[in-house]
Amino acid sequence: MKAAKPELMSKLNKDAILYLLRNEGPLSRADIARKLNMSFPAVSSNVKSLLESGFIVKIGEGEGSSGLGRKSTLFAFNAKRGYVIGIDAGRSQIRALCSDLLGEPVASVKKDNDFEKGGEYLYQQIESALLEVIEKSNISKENIECICIGLPGIRDEDKKINRLAPFIDNWENIDVAERIREKINSEIIIDNGVNLGAIGEKWKGAAQGYQNIVYINLGVGIGAGIIINNELYRGKNNAAGEIGYMTLDKHFLRKRYKEEGSMEELISVPSLNNTMKFLTKRTQDFSMEEIIKLAESDNLIAKGVIYESLVYLSMAITNIVAVLNPELIVIAGRAGKVLAEKYGDLIIKYISANVPFVPDFVVSKLGDDASVIGAVGVAIRHTKNNYKSYI
Repeated sequence: MKAAKPELMSKLNKDAILYLLRNEGPLSRADIARKLNMSFPAVSSNVKSLLESGFIVKIGEGEGSSGLGRKSTLFAFNAKRGYVIGIDAGRSQIRALCSDLLGEPVASVKKDNDFEKGGEYLYQQIESALLEVIEKSNISKENIECICIGLPGIRDEDKKINRLAPFIDNWENIDVAERIREKINSEIIIDNGVNLGAIGEKWKGAAQGYQNIVYINLGVGIGAGIIINNELYRGKNNAAGEIGYMTLDKHFLRKRYKEEGSMEELISVPSLNNTMKFLTKRTQDFSMEEIIKLAESDNLIAKGVIYESLVYLSMAITNIVAVLNPELIVIAGRAGKVLAEKYGDLIIKYISANVPFVPDFVVSKLGDDASVIGAVGVAIRHTKNNYKSYI
């Protein structure tokens, strides 16, 4: 076997030192040498180079791992060398979060949003939130290493269109990444907001420590983020987890395809609102909280709507569990959170009656912040100087 070239060895050694300091720092040169089984001269040479390039910093003196002898200089990963930004484009709010390269928050921004105002309005709110969080962070655009934006639906890169977000008019042809690049010269990542919610819960929320997770967001639309063996599963067309298209009633087999899925027609927030308005002859909208409150006060219409929602949701989760055998189901979204908090035991009872292995079942810990936190995690992972996966 040929020996590695000196240039390659030097790069590998630097990578190893950066990875170690990011996860276990601050450390002395002696600690680094011992943990990496690297010669002290090699450690000293690479530490000097990393210091000069700004990848690591001195943070004072401390005792080495042995606790004996004179104090040693300690070194740490320089998390302030660059910054990342995560953005989540939700139905009623745009959330933007700037963090350093270790995920420590620097600044955050929330802006009003309304999908009903169309695609161009949505883009302008995203751009406005981005520029505002940069200004609030007091950093230059040149120091932003990566921006990850969570959007509804999926991006079809082959056809250069946005898909599966039928509730946003004139959205299909808006290329968010390209337009952002005109403002900021940084790596731009576009992903589905529900996928980012799954990553957020895995990184910082209720799914920490689990390897196989399904994150279900039940709100304006219905979607799932699927993590299998610690990796996000996307499917051939990046459409894995689009469970809003799950067919839960035989009558839907005779309908024509449209971008609003069968399950979304049954139990999305707009669907439940429309059902309540139709049955009560009321023109004013119903919130999920109001429907639940009416059901608990023995309003027969609300009780029927909630019961049917629970049945369909339980059927969907049962099918997901039968196919994927996850360790954990995380429920999120306006409708999902309310239903799971109030009727979680009943949902688990329905699932338990139909599958041999029942996963843990929890409500989202991060709530509405799950996707923006996940976006930051993805941005950190894609930053060239970061060497630790978010999961």
